[in-house]
Amino acid sequence: MDDYENRVLSKTTKALLYYLSHLIAMEEFDRLSQILERYKQSLTILPAETLNGYSARLEKCGKPELAQKIRDWTVEEPEEVVTDEE
Repeated sequence: MDDYENRVLSKTTKALLYYLSHLIAMEEFDRLSQILERYKQSLTILPAETLNGYSARLEKCGKPELAQKIRDWTVEEPEEVVTDEE
């Protein structure tokens, strides 16, 4: 798993999404916590709907602290940028 994390996760966000899902399914919560910390900034560009689903799954597994880690970095809607031209 270490090799996969080092080779694949940083290359595509899709791989990160699948990996998070697999870690939850396998109940690899320690590894999941490490991955969330390592890639927390990447969570802001992942689909909020998917991440909210992962949070709900973690809540059902009795892992509210991991669910909160995901929620802390989930961006529901992009903020509108206000420029001087408007």
